[in-house]
Amino acid sequence: MVRQGRAGQGPARRQRAWESRRNYGYVAGALAAAGTVSVPVAAALLRELDDALVLRGLVELDHFGGRAFPVEQAATPPPAPPDGPQVWLEAEIERHLDLLGSMVPGERPEAGGEVLRILSGPIRAFAAAGADEPCGRLVEQLAAALVAAGFAVGDLVTDPMVARPEWVRFLHERPIPRQAPGPVAHRRELREALGRLGGRQVVLAGLGWSPDRLDVSMLLRPPRGDEADHQSQGLRVRALDDQGRLHLGQVGEISVAGEVLVHLRPGLGPAAASLQLRVTAGGECLTTGVVL
Repeated sequence: MVRQGRAGQGPARRQRAWESRRNYGYVAGALAAAGTVSVPVAAALLRELDDALVLRGLVELDHFGGRAFPVEQAATPPPAPPDGPQVWLEAEIERHLDLLGSMVPGERPEAGGEVLRILSGPIRAFAAAGADEPCGRLVEQLAAALVAAGFAVGDLVTDPMVARPEWVRFLHERPIPRQAPGPVAHRRELREALGRLGGRQVVLAGLGWSPDRLDVSMLLRPPRGDEADHQSQGLRVRALDDQGRLHLGQVGEISVAGEVLVHLRPGLGPAAASLQLRVTAGGECLTTGVVL
């Protein structure tokens, strides 16, 4: 990757260097979020790449750090959360499915293969760390779901029997694009403590829903401070109702007071009576059942 260019190379090589840097950062962030390596080590790995790219004239000089690799921190990584790589990967897959949900496969069939390409770096890194079997199953389920929904996955051979029904249904339904949120038809106050994620206590404050969206309101305690680590920045929320419908959305800004409102789509129909909610941060997740 670094050997692609020398000082003074042209724009094409610089572009490839920046693409490599972006991909490398994505992999390092995934390893740290899943608990496979510590956050300081992941940051140091990216600094090492930056230094090499600067010395070859492929990125600007202000990216040069010149600091030693933190060997003492590399020798004592923090305990990894159980099943961290697959927890992170499943949440990341569903984040991408939410982005694909508004696309028409016939117009963008290559988008499925692009998702697999983006995820391939972390997947290879997790495999090298010994998580190849569970992560491999997730990739098989994803590829099969993409094909079932009409997306192309290149030369991969997929088995339709392994596709997750809720993933296929979400992609087939193509929920309406996010719009400016208006009032919802139903609300429930809950104030249910779910547990701790990334050093924060997570409280499910309430739900609001209409046929077009499902709102999840949460509180993160403490709102700020030394106890809250980087994983809260990678918060993911999903819901699966008792009708087999998956509800996905992107988490927005967390307020200074630790409040976050997540808009999921699609909404809930009149037949839905309960749902399973999952909140993920890095390689940790919390789940709860809610009766509507």
